[in-house]
Amino acid sequence: MPVKIHNLASVSKTKPKKRLGRGNSSGKGTYSTRGIKGQKARSGSGGMRKRSVMRQLIKKIPKLGGFRTPGPLPVSLSLEIIQKFYEDGETVNRASLVAKRIITARKARGIIKIIGNTKIKNRLLIEGIRLSKQAQSLIEKAGGSLLKQET
Repeated sequence: MPVKIHNLASVSKTKPKKRLGRGNSSGKGTYSTRGIKGQKARSGSGGMRKRSVMRQLIKKIPKLGGFRTPGPLPVSLSLEIIQKFYEDGETVNRASLVAKRIITARKARGIIKIIGNTKIKNRLLIEGIRLSKQAQSLIEKAGGSLLKQET
């Protein structure tokens, strides 16, 4: 069979779009798939129906509940706890507090402060940790010293 224009198959594979609201004989007449009355049935409601893609994505993501602090919370330790875990002449610093499992490594990143509430017998060397005035005086009375105090 010779190839002629009337013998060629159609190039387009897509069906033509069904035209709504062109009478009952078209198959999509009367309400034209819009339902009965209401804002969405009226003309010009197309913009209201469409939502932006970003908004749809935002609505799918669940809200995060609760409150998250911006940084690590300060940790306060009493001299009583320090005296239990440290022997005479030992150095108290962040690494040793984590090693002895007094505080966690995560909490060690924040502010650590020793608060004086009881007298101590051990001579301690405090390095890189904040002290209250009372704790500082109690440590110095016991013969301990401050190597490097955090401000």
